[in-house]
Amino acid sequence: MKKVIFLLLAVISVNIISCKKSETSPAIQAPIGNPNYQSTSGPYGSLRSIYNSLCPTPTIITIDPDTSSILYGKSASYSIPSFCFLTQDGTLARDSVQIEINEFLRKGDILFSGVLPAEDGNPLLSSGEVYINATKNGEKLIIGPSGFPLMLSFPRLEGIHNDGMSIFQGYPYPSANGILNWVVADKNQTSINIYSSGFNQFFTDTLGYFSMSKPIDNADFQDFILKISGVTIPGDSSIGAYAIYDDYRSVWAMNNIKDSTIHEKQVAKLPVHFVVFTVVNGYFYGGITAATPSTGATYTVNLLQTDPVKFKATLDSL
Repeated sequence: MKKVIFLLLAVISVNIISCKKSETSPAIQAPIGNPNYQSTSGPYGSLRSIYNSLCPTPTIITIDPDTSSILYGKSASYSIPSFCFLTQDGTLARDSVQIEINEFLRKGDILFSGVLPAEDGNPLLSSGEVYINATKNGEKLIIGPSGFPLMLSFPRLEGIHNDGMSIFQGYPYPSANGILNWVVADKNQTSINIYSSGFNQFFTDTLGYFSMSKPIDNADFQDFILKISGVTIPGDSSIGAYAIYDDYRSVWAMNNIKDSTIHEKQVAKLPVHFVVFTVVNGYFYGGITAATPSTGATYTVNLLQTDPVKFKATLDSL
């Protein structure tokens, strides 16, 4: 990690080109069995269509790389120094560069994007995830070895929940539909600087997915049952089921489903909300149940017909 840490004072005006699905950060979906299950009536054709419609959309911004810039997303900011980007052959990127940013800092955005915090198949407690990428004429850029690092800033968690957090980077599994695996970031390429102003701030010499997260002690995992009621579901593969941690921006997919019953073994004994939803005959059904999981317990989530956009808004408020 380069030792230069600086404060960017000038905010550069930028032109927002478009908000669209990006080729460089495709919609990453959680593993939910057969999400392409097709319904026969109603406005929603499949569970996959729900994920795709509610997944947060990247923002593409064109900047002048010869000057420093500060870009603002929905909740995070991205400070970019001048002359920091190189092409793959080492040439300095000049004139104009496209910056792509995306944020997964709201619980609904995390869930429906599938950008879930997990390391080698084990859940992480997280304060959320962000993504930043740079291209020029469609070519992916890198940060030059003599350039200043980028500074990323996003909201902290409350109080002691920040203790033990580290910077993680997310990398797609080669054969898992773009699902990310999170690993502790290389300390030679990142450094953390947590301010008391309510924001996590850290510096990085690389681009991609970043989070502030920490592992869960395996001893904290509980073994319990979650039953789904309220609607007859045509198949377990058309169910989305998750545990959302109340005090973190963490979402865990619960995929061990049989006959509308979930047997879960990787959710910690911490306050959570169980979230389950499905599409039946083209209509969206969802349910939410609060609990602090305990081994041997049985919980129930009752599904009701609802609007998926309003359902996501409820998740964001948890």
